[in-house]
Amino acid sequence: MGLYIVLYYVKLFALDHNITPEISEYLLIIINLSALPGRLIPGYFADRIGSINVQFSVALLSMILTFCLMTIRSAVSLVVFAILFGFSTGAFMGLPAAGVVNLSADKSKIGTRLGITLAFVGIGVLVDNPIAGTILGANKNWVGLTSWCGTLLAASSVSMAACRISKE
Repeated sequence: MGLYIVLYYVKLFALDHNITPEISEYLLIIINLSALPGRLIPGYFADRIGSINVQFSVALLSMILTFCLMTIRSAVSLVVFAILFGFSTGAFMGLPAAGVVNLSADKSKIGTRLGITLAFVGIGVLVDNPIAGTILGANKNWVGLTSWCGTLLAASSVSMAACRISKE
């Protein structure tokens, strides 16, 4: 939960913070382009140090970046944010299946466990943006929105750490 909030609201954030419309139009594209190396490079490291370890790291990075979003006021810093956030979200979206496989001792149950995992992801994606929109409201409460998103990503990080610890 929380990952798609930034993707959904980044353009509105830019426009509300006096970033030119020309730049704000490209922010989601920048995030998506940055996600490509974010899916490849962390996958390499996941093979070396474990997918849960890498996924925890990128979840933590996404959380930190989301909290940093509160302080962004210039176009350059927002573009740098988009590049870094895109990289971290690419890994965040690409590694869960590998994590489920690594956590499953009984390989015949991987499909069931992956289905349950993605069901919870689906619920999170379904409810997090409407809640974020309510928090943002008509008065544009960006601090509340980024706090909500960062808190959800912190909860994701904690749950990944718990998975890693329970595996040992």
